Amino acid sequence: MSLARVSSSFLQRATPHLCPAINNCPVLATECLTTFDLLVLKISLLAFILKYIMASNKVPVYSTNVWATDLKSTSDDALLPYLTNLPAPYAFTPDYSKTNIRFLLGYSAVAIAGFTFYADRTLGWEATTSPWIIAAVGTYFVLNSILTYWIWAVEAGEVYSGKRKTGETISVSSSAKKFSKLYKLHVIYKSASGKVLQDKRCEAPFTTWFSADGVFHPEPFRRWVASEIDVLRLAAKENEKKSG
Repeated sequence: MSLARVSSSFLQRATPHLCPAINNCPVLATECLTTFDLLVLKISLLAFILKYIMASNKVPVYSTNVWATDLKSTSDDALLPYLTNLPAPYAFTPDYSKTNIRFLLGYSAVAIAGFTFYADRTLGWEATTSPWIIAAVGTYFVLNSILTYWIWAVEAGEVYSGKRKTGETISVSSSAKKFSKLYKLHVIYKSASGKVLQDKRCEAPFTTWFSADGVFHPEPFRRWVASEIDVLRLAAKENEKKSG
């Protein structure tokens, strides 16, 4: 249902001559609106606002409520296409092994929770006291504990992990404190033998690659990342040579 259609329906319901009279007294238009009418209007307005925001592809760069969420997420998402589209032989192939393990732990816990809920609804409370249900519940809490440890200790904010054809690996972790304008990266670049070639922490304000009206500009972001990471600096020089 479009916003215009909902608004038209809303106005028709609010028109005084369509409202019933109580004890021969005219009823105000706003009194004719049911709770359902107001709920539909609010949902429609919210959907319209969300649609406008998504269509504009902008992030409110000066809103403190999104500094640690939207700005960081948009910057994180820009790393994958950048690192995977570098000129040969510098391009990295993404490694999703840690993400796959996180999904396996999470979905396994959800599956167990759904199974125990189904058993409770169909078999009754007595069935849920059986040893296999108790074991399932215990497994659920164990999986959630492992998942929490995996996210905070193993992944530790990692947003990209990749490997070059020559065997070198790179791990990029990001962070941004609440109400802070700084975007922080921790980059670990290793040789094929596992030797650490670069272990660097860097930071820059989001306004370096976000314009005042909230539009993300990838080129300034890539230039900043390349200026901080040695292998990306070499890749940028190689790209300049090829482009002339």
